[in-house]
Amino acid sequence: LRNLKFYIEETVFPKLTGHIKKDTICEKTCQNYMGFKYNKKKEFIMMDMHKRPDVVAYRNEWLKRIFEYRKSMKDFDGDMLDVILESQLKLGEKELVQVTHDKCHFYANNRQQKIWIREDKDILRSKHIGRSIMVSAFLCSCYGLLQTYSYPMNNCKQIHILGITERSFCSLIYTNRWLVHQAIPIFELLHSGCIGVFCFDQSINHNAMAADALIASKMNLS
Repeated sequence: LRNLKFYIEETVFPKLTGHIKKDTICEKTCQNYMGFKYNKKKEFIMMDMHKRPDVVAYRNEWLKRIFEYRKSMKDFDGDMLDVILESQLKLGEKELVQVTHDKCHFYANNRQQKIWIREDKDILRSKHIGRSIMVSAFLCSCYGLLQTYSYPMNNCKQIHILGITERSFCSLIYTNRWLVHQAIPIFELLHSGCIGVFCFDQSINHNAMAADALIASKMNLS
């Protein structure tokens, strides 16, 4: 738009009027003249449930628990978080260490959200997210990525390439197996004598139903 503005002011106007006059039009005028708008391509509706009463009640209860746990955890201070504040443990208590789990998906059909389109036109895009690469890992505040070089499976980072029809690897069964056979053994090597507080986000993949549960997507319509 800026180049178009300069072209009109320095080339078109002088040819029509015989003199140069800068700042005669604004970029918004150029945008309207071209018939384009810079807008986000919306393909879904997002509903905010964060203020729902049961969600607020659950969050408040979770905060009480985590603040109670923090009394038995180390803390870090300083500009570079290099000052370790030891937890004040009572006789017989064990130190708690918080371990978080997070993941990120990179989809084949990820695109720039805001695009230039004519006001009287639309662009058809694939509604399917396509194949994806999933990166998933466990982390703690002491070491960062939960990893060690003295264990056969030396880190808890997982990278998977998923097809369009493949189910997510982050199902409850897979996550439990990964937690038991990789994350916990590495945690016990890094934090000997401590108790791990493993935190997971509220992903639907971390929930489970009974094997004989009636699930619409798995029911035979015939």
